[in-house]
Amino acid sequence: PRAGDGPALTEAKLETWDDLTRWMPWAKGTPNPDDDECTMRKAGAEFILRTDLMMIAFDRASGKPFVFTGLHRIDWHARVFEIGFWARTSARGKGYVTESTNALTRFAFNALGARKVV
Repeated sequence: PRAGDGPALTEAKLETWDDLTRWMPWAKGTPNPDDDECTMRKAGAEFILRTDLMMIAFDRASGKPFVFTGLHRIDWHARVFEIGFWARTSARGKGYVTESTNALTRFAFNALGARKVV
């Protein structure tokens, strides 16, 4: 996540909002570009600080984000990581979440020395 990604996050959320409000505890209110820009900037800072590792998959052709994922609730001492994810509605059923989850699992164990990934 980087500064400037907020509007793209809002667009993806709006496309997927019905499902997000059903499954994601953070999905409340109405998606807002200003709030989502703050979210992206904060997530970028947390990534640098290694307190939360949000990652976004972007479509090369359109430049639109289609999978939002990452390693969350990190316990560096115990080397435990939690994978969270959601995909915008138009990107579902294409294996992107499976591919990104597999890649994050390998990254956590091989690069970050994870002992447990949930």
